[in-house]
Amino acid sequence: MQTQCMVSPMQLLNDGCFEIGKLIKWKNKIIILPREISKKWIFYDIGSGKVDYGAVCTDSHRLADAILFENVLVIFSVFVKDPILVVDLMERKVVKRIDFGLLPQKGMHIMDVTVDQGDIRFLIRNSSFCGRLNSKGIHLTQIRVKAPFACADFFDGTGWAVTCKGDLLYHFDSDGTILDCYKINLGIEFKRIVFEGGRIFLLSAYEGMIKIFDIENGYEINVCAQQESNFANLPELFKQVDYWGYMKKDSDIWFLPLKYPLQIVNIDTLMCRQEMLQYSEEFSENEYWEYCRYARKMKRFIYSEKLPNESLERYVELIKGNKTSIDRKSKSSSGKKIWDKFK
Repeated sequence: MQTQCMVSPMQLLNDGCFEIGKLIKWKNKIIILPREISKKWIFYDIGSGKVDYGAVCTDSHRLADAILFENVLVIFSVFVKDPILVVDLMERKVVKRIDFGLLPQKGMHIMDVTVDQGDIRFLIRNSSFCGRLNSKGIHLTQIRVKAPFACADFFDGTGWAVTCKGDLLYHFDSDGTILDCYKINLGIEFKRIVFEGGRIFLLSAYEGMIKIFDIENGYEINVCAQQESNFANLPELFKQVDYWGYMKKDSDIWFLPLKYPLQIVNIDTLMCRQEMLQYSEEFSENEYWEYCRYARKMKRFIYSEKLPNESLERYVELIKGNKTSIDRKSKSSSGKKIWDKFK
């Protein structure tokens, strides 16, 4: 459970404010994708440890997810109004844009992108639409339900989805026909579900709990109870589920933590254990979160004084719209004048 810092926070902030969207392993590299895909992507070479940067997309979209097929990366933006982007990683450029062909309604955005039977499957959150993308193009299916969905997972050609109220679990086929409906009335908001071993793992939105719905027997199991955390304000800060993601290792599922301990659940026995990641002395867990807070406070606007008599009008407008404090000890004569005006 030991960790080692391979790309420092300052390297991540090379292009200004940088919020990580996803990590992609491609050949001998780890690609660090930004949430705002127009920012420079970070390429970390596993063998040499070298870090380089590349401007791949000019589209100012928010990343929802990305799926890798050999040398092609398929990028889904959060909002339905934005197209799906196909990126050639060898050339580091967008080679195709695919529109959804759907007039988006308020609150619709892309969630839960996965690969099932060779197709890319995804849910349009706050709607009853699911999509399938393959070499033939994109196909949207409207599930025959009244309530919109909050999250979904896809397996063996079928889908599983939970309603926004968190009270119903639906099982449907690729044509949108309902196969089963289960009442799960747990009174908890869910942001992610995972189908594994004939069970549905439900990850709560902000409470650090993982529950399991046993499909065959029709009952819920409380696997991982709510945990104490020193970072109680982070869900509001990041506005996402309390776990970054998950991975399978043998018969275990590892739920990777955002602010709670690493949870490892055995699929067969449903026993859960917690592990704490061990950070190095020069890069502690507390320092990590301090870096996160710092990165999110950084402003995108930069002002530089090229000439002594240059107009300060743009700098004054910048300060008016900026909550960042001004260092009173600034060596800049112009900065001192502005400070005197605002103190």
